[in-house]
Amino acid sequence: MEKSRTIGAREIRSPELVQAPALQHACRKGGEPSHKSKMEDLTVEVCGENGAYYKAFVTDVYDDEVLVTFENDWQPESKFPFAQVRLPPKDGSKAEFQENQEIEVFSRSNEQEAWGWWKALIKMSKGGFQVVEYLGWEYTYTEIVASERLRAKNPNLPIDKNTFHKIEIEVPEELREL
Repeated sequence: MEKSRTIGAREIRSPELVQAPALQHACRKGGEPSHKSKMEDLTVEVCGENGAYYKAFVTDVYDDEVLVTFENDWQPESKFPFAQVRLPPKDGSKAEFQENQEIEVFSRSNEQEAWGWWKALIKMSKGGFQVVEYLGWEYTYTEIVASERLRAKNPNLPIDKNTFHKIEIEVPEELREL
């Protein structure tokens, strides 16, 4: 019998495995399974080697890591340990920013890199712009950025084995052609 693994939002057919649309039998803990593919329910942020967090989508879950695809396919599908992956913050009201507040800035270090969320500290605010100092670097780097590129520090801890729920279902021979 062929097996069906239901996580992710793409369909792969092979003699060993069929991957059905997302959320048919997989969802984030506390979410409701649905017959429709809801890729945003499997959205995570992956910490890169540079410390920035990049938007990605979970396509499979293993014992201590997840397989993700990145937004706009800027990197190949890859596995990351749970410790490098967190859920994005909940959409909420626009944050009020203050000097010396630790925040995250939507930025990138070069043109070839995707945009990601970088840790920073607000040094000064004026007229919808902030002077931010990026954190975690040997040398101080500051930039003037518009408020729209800032968000409050993401409060979510790294994911764990209980964040996502995965079910494997045997697919009978007569249903494989459907």
